[in-house]
Amino acid sequence: MTKRIIIFRVLSGFMRLISNLLGYWKLALIVAFFISPIGPHLRWKDTYHSDNTPHNYISCTYLGSRGFITSSCIKGCPFITILNAGNRRS
Repeated sequence: MTKRIIIFRVLSGFMRLISNLLGYWKLALIVAFFISPIGPHLRWKDTYHSDNTPHNYISCTYLGSRGFITSSCIKGCPFITILNAGNRRS
C-alpha cells in the first residue's frame, strides 16, 4: 500500500512540474528561436533580371536570428521563409 502511495506522490509531483513549465511556453519559444539554426527569415533584399517575364531572381538576402543569409533562388524569393542558418554563405 505504501509503495502505491509513493508512486502516486512522485507522479503527481511530476505532473505539477510539467504544468508549471507549460506556463513559460512563450519564453521557451523565444529561446528556441535564438538557439535553433533553422527558423523563419525575412527577405531583406533581392537581385533579379528584368526582362518581359516576371522577376527572374538571382539571389536573395534574408534576415533571421543569426544575421543575414544569402541564398540563390530557384523558384523566386518568398517574403518569409524557413532557412537553415547552418548553411550560411555570406
